[in-house]
Amino acid sequence: MAKSLRNLLRPASHAGSAYAEDPARLRRQLQGYFHAGNGPEAAGAEPAVANRALRAIVSPHIDPYRGGPVYARAYQRLPRQCPADLFVILGTAHHRMRQWFAVSRRDFATPLGVVQTDRVFIDRLAGHLASSAAGRLIDPLEDEAAHRLEHSIEFQTIFLQYVLGARRPLRIVPILVSSFYEFIADGCQPDAAPEITCFIAALKAAAAEHQGRVGYIGGVDLAHIGPDFGDPRRLDARRLAQLARDDQKLLERVCRADAKGMFRHVAAQGDANRICGLSPLYVLLEVLRPAVGEMLRYEQAVDPDGLSCVSFASAAFYDG
Repeated sequence: MAKSLRNLLRPASHAGSAYAEDPARLRRQLQGYFHAGNGPEAAGAEPAVANRALRAIVSPHIDPYRGGPVYARAYQRLPRQCPADLFVILGTAHHRMRQWFAVSRRDFATPLGVVQTDRVFIDRLAGHLASSAAGRLIDPLEDEAAHRLEHSIEFQTIFLQYVLGARRPLRIVPILVSSFYEFIADGCQPDAAPEITCFIAALKAAAAEHQGRVGYIGGVDLAHIGPDFGDPRRLDARRLAQLARDDQKLLERVCRADAKGMFRHVAAQGDANRICGLSPLYVLLEVLRPAVGEMLRYEQAVDPDGLSCVSFASAAFYDG
């Protein structure tokens, strides 16, 4: 492969560990997730919000071995309900970045093939950013290297390719979002930063100019609790039930596409549950607004010794 082409390809960094590397095995693995616990919805569920277009899904980014059926509950809706040819994927950046956002121009390689990145859309996004003083403070490509080992978008490409790769041409725009914890510490909303509001506006403007249909995917997990994450006591049934209730309150705000309400809920607790997907969820909801969300599935991945729990969910969003 020529060097110039190789430089435009992001290799699959978690194949063989978080999911099967062999294409045939991976397809069998994914097929199992779409049948596990989904009942008749494995063939494609009808939305609870009738006669509205599916605009976005929220999916976990926990490893597919633990979260596969929850991924599937969201992704099974795309073939029949979302005609998009371009998907903007917003993922959690698990490591510190210099910028709030990291966009990658590289195509994503997977065991199932290559998912192409829409570099025309990215150029259009950069153009909108360059048109304002706040936007010029953002270099969306400065932290592109953060994508190299990050899994929150890679896992989405596997499922997206599985459900749509053989059905229609598709492209992606991969965007990592840095932590918004400093806004919790400062007692303000993320829109206090002009760069964040400008990026959201530029993303919406670039999508409005796209000649086809744009869909959105949020690759997010929820709580991270237990001694492995710094909590003093092992987890018990009471603590896990409390977490489920609190996650439900959070997800109610998410399904109302209420980014600010969601952020206030997390901030009021000082992010005690360590919501991993807070920043990409905030951006997604602000881009979608107005929208109506439908909760699809919620789960907790609990360590048998009570040392850790990661909660995650899937949801679908329709025109508001």
